[in-house]
Amino acid sequence: MTIGELLKSTRLNAGWTQKEMAAGVVSESFYSKVERGIHNIDADTLVKLLKARKINPVGFFKQAIDIAGNEKNTASNTIIFKTMHATNSRDLQEWQQVFEEYKESKEKGVEYTQWVSYVLDLGRAWILRSPENITPKTRDQIKRVLNEKLEYIYF
Repeated sequence: MTIGELLKSTRLNAGWTQKEMAAGVVSESFYSKVERGIHNIDADTLVKLLKARKINPVGFFKQAIDIAGNEKNTASNTIIFKTMHATNSRDLQEWQQVFEEYKESKEKGVEYTQWVSYVLDLGRAWILRSPENITPKTRDQIKRVLNEKLEYIYF
């Protein structure tokens, strides 16, 4: 995943427009070209942009390094990114296309992390505004994660 793709993913997760994400640090046009990989953004400008949007630069760069350093998860990251976009847009048709891509590639032997199925499941529930449609497997995973976090906080 490129810096532009990570910026886009971050922006879509936050529900911001490109203009909002550019935050007056760069023009909307320039920012759009960074997301699309047409222009590169220098480190100083990137840090200014992240700070203007109150995004922790250390966390952002750690995420970029984690993604770049883990080639095995490239397919997972791609599906997660596409699912996040469909979810943030509340576009069930787009979500369905991503789900079909996921199923077809799994049939061809592509391996995904366990989180992809959870993200897809939660994305569909979000789009439909229907938490009762979350699968038992995803519900159990959410409970496990919450219990681990609570144990960490309280014990």
